[in-house]
Amino acid sequence: MTSSVFSDSWHQIAGLHVSLAPSVVAQSQKLRGQLWFMLKDPYNDNFYKVTKENYQFIKFLSTEKTVEQIWEEYVELHPEQAPSREEVTLVIAQLHGANLLFFKNDADNYEINTYIKNQRRKELYSKITSILYFRLPLWNPNAFLTWVNSWTSVVPALPVILLWAIVLLWGGGAFLNNLGAIYDKAQGVISLSNLPVLYLCMAIMKMIHEFAHGLLCKRYGGNVKKTGLMFLIFTPLPYVDVTSSWSFKNRWHRIWVGAAGISIELFIASIGAIIWSSTGPGLLNSVSFNMMLIGSVSSLVFNGNPLLRFDAYYILSDYLEIPNLYQKSQQECLYLAEKHILRAENIIPPTQDRRESVILVSYGIASFVYLMIVSFGISAFLLDRWFPLGVISFTVLLVTKFILPYFKLVRYVINSPTMARRKWAYGVVCGIPLTLLLFAVYVPFFNNIKAPGSIEAENSRIYYNVTDGKLTQLNVSNGDSVKSGQTLMVLENPDLAMEKAIKQGEIDEAEIRYRAALFQAPNEIASAEQSRKGLQEELAEIDRKLNLLTVKASHDGIWVAPDISEYKGDWVRRGKVLGSLVTDGHLRFSAVITQEQANALFKNKLATAELKIEGQSGPTVVLSDLTIVPYRSDTLSSAALGWAGGGDIPTNVNDRDGMQTRESFFYLRGNLPDKLPANYVLLQGLSGMLRVDLPPAPLFSQFDQFLRQLVQKRYGIQ
Repeated sequence: MTSSVFSDSWHQIAGLHVSLAPSVVAQSQKLRGQLWFMLKDPYNDNFYKVTKENYQFIKFLSTEKTVEQIWEEYVELHPEQAPSREEVTLVIAQLHGANLLFFKNDADNYEINTYIKNQRRKELYSKITSILYFRLPLWNPNAFLTWVNSWTSVVPALPVILLWAIVLLWGGGAFLNNLGAIYDKAQGVISLSNLPVLYLCMAIMKMIHEFAHGLLCKRYGGNVKKTGLMFLIFTPLPYVDVTSSWSFKNRWHRIWVGAAGISIELFIASIGAIIWSSTGPGLLNSVSFNMMLIGSVSSLVFNGNPLLRFDAYYILSDYLEIPNLYQKSQQECLYLAEKHILRAENIIPPTQDRRESVILVSYGIASFVYLMIVSFGISAFLLDRWFPLGVISFTVLLVTKFILPYFKLVRYVINSPTMARRKWAYGVVCGIPLTLLLFAVYVPFFNNIKAPGSIEAENSRIYYNVTDGKLTQLNVSNGDSVKSGQTLMVLENPDLAMEKAIKQGEIDEAEIRYRAALFQAPNEIASAEQSRKGLQEELAEIDRKLNLLTVKASHDGIWVAPDISEYKGDWVRRGKVLGSLVTDGHLRFSAVITQEQANALFKNKLATAELKIEGQSGPTVVLSDLTIVPYRSDTLSSAALGWAGGGDIPTNVNDRDGMQTRESFFYLRGNLPDKLPANYVLLQGLSGMLRVDLPPAPLFSQFDQFLRQLVQKRYGIQ
């Protein structure tokens, strides 16, 4: 737990004769105005940061006296700044683990080795239980990076920064100008055909990423002695150990080392965006797209997130000048919990700075919540895809993050001398989890189903593009009233026009052959006539297709096409939904529900539901006459509901229209009211979210039902 004036492990080090190793080099470093000291062994590059107070005590260590004797003398000389016994125990143990201590003889080393072995056993256990993330060192790249640095160090920094900024602006513009195409293409990024290219690009990108960290660390005087593979959710990726950058006095040097990986990835992503936007389909285009996606989205989401202990975390830690930000935030949260919840006494706060305390508590809470969301999300994903592995992941998560910490807390409350009000602490430690358990098992909690859907008119006609063509003219806008026969839009197809000209020439030739047969070869008249008629029929079919490029209204109504204006000037493929022509009539909302949701709705009486239309402000709309269409479907009524249209429903990546779903579903339909809230505009095709309230149920019952349905759905286990 947090530091106290007592220590359960003091007896293990009190009789040692120990001092700093002669090879240790100490250098000062200011963090947030506070003086720290970096203790470094130049032979193996191990180092450890200590506060000024702890360093002053460490300098007193001598092999001529025991640790306890030196501590007692130091307390008499400097009672205000003397470290506690627990702090001394921790510092000596960690310095020994970093090989920074010298012992008078091997016998004196026994107790501290026992303590270190216990610590290392805990670290090994932590690594074993962290099955989703571990590292495997393979090579010492220090000599290679020294050689590379000898060549790159002569390059001025300013031209490199300017080049990086220009390429980033150019690539960013290409990215923003093609957002729609990027979104569409990204739907197939995890398809089987793209996975080899995706992983190869990711491996190359991460190698360059880690090389940038190591090279910049070397340029500022650090050593890089470890590189290898880290396994993130069992996916091997390269890593480089640049912890020597922690010894840099200039915090901006540490920040630049941390930012090097993200910077080089954004640079490569920008080059990828430029190449992808300038090339046609092919291997180069595919590789460029994957590089762009990995270097931008994934780099910023993971390495750019300070709540995960990747690059942005260390950048934030150096910027705030709070070393070991994650560990210190945990210590601060534990200290506040001990003091205000368990009401412990004689505990030392990790920081005396109020502003730093606020930062630590905020970061500690945010990082823990985010870690739980990510961890449970990964476990749920594994549970959905690989059930046995998902069960193992969930079990490890529950044991390591909840069960084991709880038992450690119980043991701490029982044994810690800081528990002045032990009965109160017993009540808190036992009462809070029991209350949460009873709440989850017995207290009814709100229960509802949310389903995406779109507005439909009972009397409407959907217009599909029946001939490939370029959309050149739009005569009406979304929501306009149109008359029967009115031209809605015009498309052009140069290939069809050329084909008509060629076919007309063939007909002219056939006409000449037919007339020649009349006078010179009567026996060829029948075949010439048949050839001429066949060509005329083909020409009629071409004319029909050309006429269909002009889309006209079949009846009076309101034209609904919210997205068609985005395609003006683009090539529109055959089968694309152009819009709908709606006659005045009643509107309804059709929501897409899963089989599990349909099962829950079948068991309960359907009365009303609340609807929220996307982009519409104001209160929700109440639907009535809810009915479930009693047969399954696998085709959406609107592409806007699927992934390709920006919706939440998984669709088949091979479906060009984005309307074929991966799994079958049911439709839940309800009638929209005649009177709507002010400023509400309802048109066919508008999407929204429907919420149907179910009878309240305890959280445990809801989770149990979800788990049973998942197991039955994925694995057929009843």
